[in-house]
Amino acid sequence: MTTWYARYPQDFIMGTIGMDLETRGAYSLILDLIYDRDGRVPDEPRWIAGVLNVSVRKWNTIRQTLLDEDKISVENGYITNFRADYEIEKARKLAEKRAENGAKGGNKTAEKTRKPQKPAKKPEATLPGNPHPHLSTNVDKESLAKDFEEWWQVYPKHVDKKQAKQQYLKARAKVDKETLIRAASEYARASPDRQFQKSPMRWLRDERWTDEPDNSKQSSGTTTQDLDRSLYEAAVELESNGRYATAGIHPGDGAAGLDGG
Repeated sequence: MTTWYARYPQDFIMGTIGMDLETRGAYSLILDLIYDRDGRVPDEPRWIAGVLNVSVRKWNTIRQTLLDEDKISVENGYITNFRADYEIEKARKLAEKRAENGAKGGNKTAEKTRKPQKPAKKPEATLPGNPHPHLSTNVDKESLAKDFEEWWQVYPKHVDKKQAKQQYLKARAKVDKETLIRAASEYARASPDRQFQKSPMRWLRDERWTDEPDNSKQSSGTTTQDLDRSLYEAAVELESNGRYATAGIHPGDGAAGLDGG
């Protein structure tokens, strides 16, 4: 059980802008439950609705909103939060290291008492463990923000930056920044037409950095995107022809069809 945890008011306020007060309050309590139970909150609607003092139907509505906003996720029957999981694991590793250092300090003190002529060797300082291999304990939020901005400049489509940044932090728990930058660069080359590009948030959420580069060509040398564009233009032309036909005009009539000549 986590009896205390770091609370970042500005992060919470900025991350919940646009939510109604009821959803914000429920989200805050869910975070408290996650920390209180060390990240293991059962996804049981009736029980959670009782804790929040709302109906099961109301909780299900709030739950879906939090899922859609990527504030929570459900894994193996438990409700989790990416930031909370990271902080809980970091706190656990830090507590273990402090206990270890405390035991070493006690042993060294006892050794000094028995053999005062031999000064105890100073224990080497070590870093706390890291719950995510690609998120170093020395990489603070500022460094991760810089990594994201570097990736953002490479990715070809710039929309929903706030949501994209949240997905980027989740992705960094699975893959290093070089892989993300390289995959974004390859995607930009393979998908030059903005109309057919995925939003950065969805690209990251769907783990598209794992895709093989798409270098497929049509036999005539036409790319898949060129074909899609041609189909789109043909559809527009067909729609225009339909409007002409409704007005009793045929595209081949030229000016004569417009003035009745």
